[in-house]
Amino acid sequence: MKKLFLLLFLAVLFFPTSERVFAQSVGEQNVILSCLEPTNKDVSVMGGVLNDFTTGLVDQNSLFKEENGPVYVLISYPVPGFKAADSKFADTCEHRHNSNAEGQYWFCADLGKGTSQCTPEMLKPNTEVMRPADAPKEPSDKEEGSCLKTIFQIDQASFENGQFKVPNAKMYTLLHNSVKFWGLQFTQGTEETGESTPSAESISHALKLASFTSDTTAGVPVPANSNCTAISWDPYGRVIDSRTLEPIPDVVVSLKNANKNSVLELTRNVENPVFRNPFYTNRQGGFNFAVTPGTYYLFPQHPDFTFPPEPTLLQKALSALSLFDPLEEYIQRTRPHGKIYKNSQEAIVEAAGLIERRDLILDPKTPNYQGWAPELISVQNSRQGIQQFVNGVVSHPKSIIHVAIANKEIAQTTANMEGEFQLLLPASQIPSEAGEFTLAVEKVPLVSGIAPLTSAKQSFTLIPAALAGFIFGADQKIIPNAKVEIIISSIGAFPYTTVYADLNGFISLPHQTLPVEEFYLQITPPSPNSATSFKLTIEEFKKLNRVYLKATKVNLYNPTLNTKKLAAPGAKVIQQVKTEAPVLPTAILTPTPAPLPITNWLVIGSLLLAALLLVVAFFLKRRQQLPPQTPTP
Repeated sequence: MKKLFLLLFLAVLFFPTSERVFAQSVGEQNVILSCLEPTNKDVSVMGGVLNDFTTGLVDQNSLFKEENGPVYVLISYPVPGFKAADSKFADTCEHRHNSNAEGQYWFCADLGKGTSQCTPEMLKPNTEVMRPADAPKEPSDKEEGSCLKTIFQIDQASFENGQFKVPNAKMYTLLHNSVKFWGLQFTQGTEETGESTPSAESISHALKLASFTSDTTAGVPVPANSNCTAISWDPYGRVIDSRTLEPIPDVVVSLKNANKNSVLELTRNVENPVFRNPFYTNRQGGFNFAVTPGTYYLFPQHPDFTFPPEPTLLQKALSALSLFDPLEEYIQRTRPHGKIYKNSQEAIVEAAGLIERRDLILDPKTPNYQGWAPELISVQNSRQGIQQFVNGVVSHPKSIIHVAIANKEIAQTTANMEGEFQLLLPASQIPSEAGEFTLAVEKVPLVSGIAPLTSAKQSFTLIPAALAGFIFGADQKIIPNAKVEIIISSIGAFPYTTVYADLNGFISLPHQTLPVEEFYLQITPPSPNSATSFKLTIEEFKKLNRVYLKATKVNLYNPTLNTKKLAAPGAKVIQQVKTEAPVLPTAILTPTPAPLPITNWLVIGSLLLAALLLVVAFFLKRRQQLPPQTPTP
């Protein structure tokens, strides 16, 4: 069971399905895009063209590293062109021609049930990536309908002995015989050496086996021998204002380079399916363009700010930054490949493997500009031992994060220059009746004359460090021997742990046997009363056990390491719990529908009635088909 859970947990980490996305702070980011080698299992070839198949995928040379985070699986093929002059049948699907004139289609794998492996951020309209369901409309013919019928689904992937593998990839795409499977991974560069990860040596030995051609032998596609790895580098940076030195979100940053006529135009990067240009800065003022080597220029725009900055204001901002940020952790000013970008005539020369950072300073149009209120960008709450652990990212550097329970502050910490923070909540400060805590962010002014501002409070669930109490049913009565499944909320369906209540309906679990993230209980009464199981949240469990918790003074968020207090209660407490049974609305128990038992006479009666009607209909129809009877003389 533990091995099964570990696999499921890794799958959830690799394919996040919740809406909670943990954004990274501003940093150099390289894009590694490399083919995955197919290991075909079921191939269908029509007219010499690979058409419908199931295959495994593998990173043969282990280019992708588990420690670098998720690997997103994509497919690509050239946009089909139409050459109407070829023949009168040229507008049909059979006579389509592969052409690179219009670029590539990039599709992100589906995981089933309409969910996409790629994050919503990667699937925005101004990126190159689409879900198969979002394919653009193309011409169709009368016989076949739409020519583009892409289906691309993968089973859950994993790293096995350091090698990235997909057990099954299912694809059907009509008559496209130049298809590539790609892995996509984002990595952080190494600023000290100026060299990106992976090394140049590993890039030169990148994967080469993944491009299918229409030439087949015994129904097996022949891979094309071409290097299909693309590494894209920055420029990246942060945009701040010259008065408050705070980040500016939603600045439209455009990247341009010269075309063959030496005219600057928006840069395109067909080798990077998640490339966005222009780029809207995030809540930390960050932007990132991952491009191939070349010469580029930045053009920022915002209705409330001007660029380039006025020289006097720029110098004032640089002087303030030297005092506030002497180590250049927030804004880089004097490093070999990190400097202030002062105007759009400055060329940025990107070379393979080198990190190029350019931070921008804009002037606010509003006199006496005071900046904006700080925000929580991402938060992850979990548990370490018996303590609540919180980490996240905020918009403003050096902000103070306040943690409170029931409007009483219990802890605080200060974010670093990148807005990152983490802290452990003291278990001794968490009362038993608590169910959540709140976070608020206080902006610390970076220069004098700026008013401090505090964000609105946001609530987060506390994770129990122990679970002890009685299992009650919808009738408010204790259920002896009930089956209790611990379900992690972000996974659902699969139990992390399964235990059974004792003869008194009591369970007791220490922190070592509980999930470190939010969970709930799935209760199934013992047979023959197991027709309906139901769900209990931790708050519902606590309400139902308020008599027990008060009598024993057990705190589920601050248990002692000695679990004696969580052992089965004595006869006195058991009797007290039964006598003062909770009186709560039955709606507190969320039922899980179960199949109706065969003893449900309403169902049986309905089935018998349906069968009877079928018999009657059969005889009526048969009677209509009989030849007319000849009268007997």
